[in-house]
Amino acid sequence: MEWKEKGIETIFGGVILFLGSFFVKRARPFWKELKRMSLLTDKVDALAKQADIAEKRLRAVLYTSSEPSFICNEKGEIIFVNPAWLRMTGMRTEKDAFGFGYLAVIPDEDIEMMVRENERFLKHPFSFEDEVRYLHFVTKKIIITRVRSEPVMYGGILFETIGTITEIK
Repeated sequence: MEWKEKGIETIFGGVILFLGSFFVKRARPFWKELKRMSLLTDKVDALAKQADIAEKRLRAVLYTSSEPSFICNEKGEIIFVNPAWLRMTGMRTEKDAFGFGYLAVIPDEDIEMMVRENERFLKHPFSFEDEVRYLHFVTKKIIITRVRSEPVMYGGILFETIGTITEIK
């Protein structure tokens, strides 16, 4: 009986080795793919970090610029203005300009046109350069500016618009 038990153990061991080898060979591509995906997420994280650094550097440069500058988001809302823009418009704080708060420094007769142009821009982003009038918040004087705005696109999606005012009359 002993040789039968040894035979069964040998057969059973062989089957286990065969199945183990079979599953290891089948699992190898799966593990390889998991490893590749792990490396990919590391690369995506590194790219996100680099993009964050680049955005912060851009904002720092715009913030210290003597030229009035602004950034709008994909909805056309102001998300950044620099101190030069605040001085030009007479607004007290950045938060006053955020969202559509900047419309407070657009002359009443220009607001409808600004809203219409903003909606058109959001549907069909394009580089923009034209005269834009601002109304100083405190003195109520009209400030005529030359605005250059560039859409920042990725895969057809507008993320934000960066604009600078190049001339004040």
